[in-house]
Amino acid sequence: MEPAIQASLRRMLRMYLEQKPNYYRASRLARDNSRGGLWLIGGTVFRTLAHLMYGTPIPKKVDFDFICGGLPENFTCPGWECRLNNYGNPKFIFADESIDLIPINTVSSIKRRKVAPTIENLLDGVPFTIQKIALNCLDWRLVDRGGIQALLNQEVRVNDPDEALILSQMKRLPIFEIMLQLAVELEFNVIK
Repeated sequence: MEPAIQASLRRMLRMYLEQKPNYYRASRLARDNSRGGLWLIGGTVFRTLAHLMYGTPIPKKVDFDFICGGLPENFTCPGWECRLNNYGNPKFIFADESIDLIPINTVSSIKRRKVAPTIENLLDGVPFTIQKIALNCLDWRLVDRGGIQALLNQEVRVNDPDEALILSQMKRLPIFEIMLQLAVELEFNVIK
């Protein structure tokens, strides 16, 4: 990926997120309740970039997925409800916002592939190419393993078939249906 394109997207994403109080609340809560690195992944990253690049709508429901190096013994989350998500990791809920805090060494693709728990290895094992991008919350750096190219191509494609199958089983939907839903929401194309 051209450094100029990545730098431009990083600036756009940072300017957008810095204006969102819900991002500030979420990232503060994640920082207060994590150890080691902290990265924002998933829909908040790729949907926001698609919105900034193409004007695609952003869903009303706010959901933040943070990958972290580790968790403290006790959580600090005044005003938030804390429970466990489907993977046994902490999920913080307040009104229509939810925050998943995921220690990198618990991610299924890291464990399944028996690779070092790095953000690059995590991104290499996500179900779809559109998900292969993360925002380092400590220095605003984008970590890209092909997600920007998927955004530029406006496509949703399987990246890791095994992880796509795991997601399909969890959601009880065929892989193609999940891809189609993403593509429709983003106004992108599905590539088989």
